[in-house]
Amino acid sequence: MKINRYMLINLVFSFCCVTNYNGEKVYLVDNYSKSGSSNWANIPKYLKYNCVDKWSLDYFEYCFVGNLLYPENYCVLESSIQNLSNVSNVFINITIKTKTCQYRKIKEPNCYNFLNLSISNGENEIMQVSLPGITVPVENQDQYWLSNDLIVSDVINKSTIQLKFISHNYCGYLLNVSVFYYKCPNKTIQLVNFPNSPAPSLNNSPFKIKGVCSKNAVTYGTINPYMNCYSNGSYILFGECWCKEGYEKNDLDCEACKDGYFKNKVGNNICEKCGLNSKSVLGTSCICNEGFYRFQGNENNSAAICYKAPSRVQNVTVHNITVQSATLSWMIPTDHFVDYFYINCTNCPSQNFTLRHTLQTCIFIDGLDSYTKYNVVIESRNNVSALIGKVISTYVQFKTKIKAPGSVQDVVTNVNSDRSVTIIWKSPHWKGDKKLKYKVKYNGNEFIISETHYTISSSSTDKSFTVEIAGYFIDDDGNQVNG
Repeated sequence: MKINRYMLINLVFSFCCVTNYNGEKVYLVDNYSKSGSSNWANIPKYLKYNCVDKWSLDYFEYCFVGNLLYPENYCVLESSIQNLSNVSNVFINITIKTKTCQYRKIKEPNCYNFLNLSISNGENEIMQVSLPGITVPVENQDQYWLSNDLIVSDVINKSTIQLKFISHNYCGYLLNVSVFYYKCPNKTIQLVNFPNSPAPSLNNSPFKIKGVCSKNAVTYGTINPYMNCYSNGSYILFGECWCKEGYEKNDLDCEACKDGYFKNKVGNNICEKCGLNSKSVLGTSCICNEGFYRFQGNENNSAAICYKAPSRVQNVTVHNITVQSATLSWMIPTDHFVDYFYINCTNCPSQNFTLRHTLQTCIFIDGLDSYTKYNVVIESRNNVSALIGKVISTYVQFKTKIKAPGSVQDVVTNVNSDRSVTIIWKSPHWKGDKKLKYKVKYNGNEFIISETHYTISSSSTDKSFTVEIAGYFIDDDGNQVNG
């Protein structure tokens, strides 16, 4: 194998600056087996020259110790063939240690050696790089050489890549050989998911990659999230995603607010705890427990405390009802969330009976009209009633009893042609749903009639009578109530 040295391509160094985020390396070949392949072999046709002295665990060494009569012979060490999938740029990093001439038993000044790197796609050479020619004097220690990343650019149309080290009259160690490429991150950043994508070539850098918001996240602002990925894998992120209402950020995604917590706006803030005595609804708001209310003006503040409204009074009774009075009594609620009462009789006579801030549970109402319906409101209140705007009212209705009828009105006496006498009168002023009857008494006799007139026959006309007329009715208890 004869090498035309004029075809060698010099090393290219890449000094890559990080823009916002570092790129991620993907190893194809790595003799330390961090990742990638570490399979190396000697080309069979060169084995007859004893190119390789030995292998070791930590590194491999090769040294040309063949016959000096055949200086055109070369040692060749090749890597396994690595597949490329949409890779644009490949980077190679090499560390070598050159042995002294004394080790090779060569006298100065004829201690010359070189090591070349051929990069191919397995069949055709892509490029060949001349590694530095190193002459190490006998009195010096072994010399190290470390390469920066060597770029093999624009291999997008190449399906494979292979390395071949070609040595002539060279002895040394390959301490590190790695082949890698950069990829744009296949990860979630600021709740934006990005697909797996190799870094672009230098000519196509930067490359725009669209992102997708994580589950339960939405685009923030007017920019749909994307990244600009550069040839060295570094990238700049544009736009971001925020968690929806009812969800909070959890590293890579958005998770629903826990029970008893809420978040009512789009954003990456954490869920807040519901106010005391309230519960969450769909994680976006909190409602007060039954019977509890927030202060007025804070009704829509899910973090505000909910206070217990006063409870309704129990066992309201109306007793001792007369034609002009009644007694009301009740029991305090068993939960004791009542501090005092307001009592109001809405249609009582002119004084419009009202009690405020009373602790009484029994009241007597007097001065009422007979046979009249009255409405009484008993309001349960506590110290937060005014602040939460909640008053619990109990409505009671009762009717006073019917008053005894008064005297009949406008009595008129008429003498008829047959000398009988007819007495006519008007009903007394009276309220009630009972039918009035009348008692007519004269000459020791009593007559019960329903009409408002009565006739005394002519046989009695020669006498003088005192006639007594009175109305009456039968109450609900069957008692006769006389006027």
